[in-house]
Amino acid sequence: MKNSWKIKNNQLLSAIVFLNGAVIMSIEIIGARTITPYFGTSIYVWTAVIGVILGALSLGYWQGGIIADKSASMFGLSKIFVVATLILALTTTLQTPVLNFISDSFPSLRLQAGLASLVLFAPTTFFLGTVSPYVAKLALTKLQQTGEIIGKLYALGTFGSIAGTFMTGYYLINYVGIRQLYWLFTVSILILAIICYVSSGKKISTKHSALTILLGALFLSLSSNNITSQAIVFAKDTAYASYKVEERTYNGKPTRLLITDNNGAQSGIFINEQFTPAFAYINSLSQVVENKVEKPEKILMIGGGTYTLPTILNNRYPNIKIDVVEIDPELDKIAVEYFNYKPSKNINIIHEDGRTFLNKSSNKYDLIILDAYNSLRPPFHLMTSEAVVDMKKLLNRDGLIASNVIGSSSGERSEFASSIEKTMLANFTTVSTFYTAKKPANQAQNLLYLASESGDKIKEVSYSFEEVKISDFGTVLTDNFAPTERMLGDF
Repeated sequence: MKNSWKIKNNQLLSAIVFLNGAVIMSIEIIGARTITPYFGTSIYVWTAVIGVILGALSLGYWQGGIIADKSASMFGLSKIFVVATLILALTTTLQTPVLNFISDSFPSLRLQAGLASLVLFAPTTFFLGTVSPYVAKLALTKLQQTGEIIGKLYALGTFGSIAGTFMTGYYLINYVGIRQLYWLFTVSILILAIICYVSSGKKISTKHSALTILLGALFLSLSSNNITSQAIVFAKDTAYASYKVEERTYNGKPTRLLITDNNGAQSGIFINEQFTPAFAYINSLSQVVENKVEKPEKILMIGGGTYTLPTILNNRYPNIKIDVVEIDPELDKIAVEYFNYKPSKNINIIHEDGRTFLNKSSNKYDLIILDAYNSLRPPFHLMTSEAVVDMKKLLNRDGLIASNVIGSSSGERSEFASSIEKTMLANFTTVSTFYTAKKPANQAQNLLYLASESGDKIKEVSYSFEEVKISDFGTVLTDNFAPTERMLGDF
C-alpha cells in the first residue's frame, strides 16, 4: 500500500514498543513471586498482581494519550523512561521493608496482596503504560495512517509482552534471582531512556553519567542490605517456588528449615538428630506405619518436600518401597545438600504434579500419604472428590490414605476441614480425623485424616492418636467447585 507505515522503516519506535511490552509482562510474572514469600501462593495473590497492573496500565494508556496530544517528542519519551527507571529502582530497594510493614499492619490477605501490588508495581507500570499512546503519536506525526499505525504498534507491544512472559517464566526465573531480574529490567528501561535521549539530538554529559552511576550504586547498596540475614544459609528461586533454607532454634533444638513464605516452614530437621521428626505431623505420619501390624510393602507419597519422611521410613523399615511424587526437581539438590537426604534404591522420586500422576498411574499401594503444601494452602486439585477417587483406585485391598491437612476443627474457619472430611466420606466408608499436636479447636493446625474401606485398619493404626470432632457444615469439594481460599480465610 502506498504511504503504508512500514515497521522496517520505523525500527526504533517498533523496538521501543516491543521491549516496553516485554518489561511490563516480566514485571507482572516476577511480581507474584515477589509477594508470595509474604502472603503465600493463593489465587488472591495472582488476582491482586494482575488486577492492579491492568488497572495501572489502563490509567497509563489514558494519561499517555493526553500527554502525547500536548507535546510528543523523543526527548519527552526519554523523560518517561527516566521516571519509570527511578521508580522501579526505588520500589526494588524498598521491597523488603514495604512487604514487612504490610504483612504486620493489615490482617486481611486480600488487602495485603492488593496493597503490596499497588505500592510496588502500579507506579512503574503506570508510566510504562503511557509509552504506547505516546509512541503512536510520534508515528502519527509522519503519516496519517491512524488505524494501521496504532494497530501495528499495539500488536508489537503485545508480541513483546508474550516474549517477556515466556522468557521470564520459562528461563530467567530459573537462572537469575528475582531481585537481580528487577535490576536487569531497571537497566533495560534506563537504556531505552538513553536511546530516546540520544535520538532526540541531545548529548549525554559527564555530569549525567556520573549522577547515573552514583544513583545506581546507592540503590544497589540499599537493596543488598535489605536481603541479608544470618539465619539464611541458602536461597534459590525455581520454576515453582522461592526457597530459603534457614537455621533456627525450634522446640529448643538447632533446626534447619525449608521456607517458602512467612506463614511457616515446609520441611525441617533437627541438625543433630537426623532421624527424629522435627514436626509433630511428620511424627504422626510415621506413627501410622509403625502402628500397622502388617507393615506396608509399598507406599505412595504425594508431596516430597526435602524427603524427610521417606528418609525416616527408609531408615526404620528398609524393606518398604516408597514412590515419592514431587513436582520440583530442584528440591532434590536442596534435600541432599542441607537435609541429609541420601538417594536410595527403595525411594523412587517422580518429578510430576501429583494430580497428573494420579490420573495416569496404574500402580498399587498399601498406603498413600498426601502431604502437598507450598504454604498454608494446599493445591486445590489434590483435595477434590475426583482426586480422592483416583487415589482410591491405586489402593490395595484394605489400603489406607493418610492426609496431612492444615485447618481448624471448629469455629467460623472450620469449613475447609469439614469439607475435606465430607469429600473423603463421599468415597470411603470410614474416615477419621486426629490431632497431630493438639491446639485450641478454632486455631489452624495440622490434622491427620485417615480414610479406608476398613474401619478396623483405621483403628489399628490410630490407637495412639486423639480423635478430632469436625464441625459439620462443609461441602464436598469437586474439580468444578473447590473454594479453598474462601474457606481458609486469612490463615
